Amino acid sequence: MFYLAIELQSLCFYSLAALNRSSEFSAEASIKYFVLGALSSGLLLLGFALYYASLGAISFEFIERVGVLNQSLTASCACILFSIALLFKLGSFPFHKWLCDVYDGSVINVTAFFSSIPKLILISFFFRVVFTSFPENAEALDLLLVFTGLGSICFAAVAALYQKRLKRLLAYSAISHTGFLLMAIHCSTVDSLKACTIYIVIYALTTLSLFSVLFLSGISNSQQKFIIS
Repeated sequence: MFYLAIELQSLCFYSLAALNRSSEFSAEASIKYFVLGALSSGLLLLGFALYYASLGAISFEFIERVGVLNQSLTASCACILFSIALLFKLGSFPFHKWLCDVYDGSVINVTAFFSSIPKLILISFFFRVVFTSFPENAEALDLLLVFTGLGSICFAAVAALYQKRLKRLLAYSAISHTGFLLMAIHCSTVDSLKACTIYIVIYALTTLSLFSVLFLSGISNSQQKFIIS
């Protein structure tokens, strides 16, 4: 059910990315999104397969109950693959290659949707899985989450300095904010859960407000999509 929910959501996103059928950039963004999304889906299924091979079940409740008794290398690899698949869909460093093109190629209202709603869903999934279902495999995720969290913050801050297209700049802003959220997930405490929840709600509201201003200013129909001419 988790896989079906993620993939049915992703199929809708692939179509939304190609909403502007007369634009080559929109078609390119949709294709990149679809190809890399299929790759992350494969990693997600491989992670589930390894969990089944290690524990004999793929129910989150069962994994939570017996994970303490089974801390094998196979289960740890499955947990890492599962996390990498979600990091792909979140667009964190170094799995961010599709994000800038999708932001830039999509129409402004679709970009606003991509920047907020999917993050709310994926972060809630990620926190629920890491915080409750895979607590005994948290050590296998520590290095990955620290690397991708700090990498997202530092890389996005530097790369954004060289951007001239406004929506690509906002894409790097989204990558940076994802890094902060991942650092909260890495802590795996009740306080970090509260902080992550408050952060992502404020982030979603401010991002939607910013895109609303850009949409009302007519940026989708003018050369204002560039920061400088």
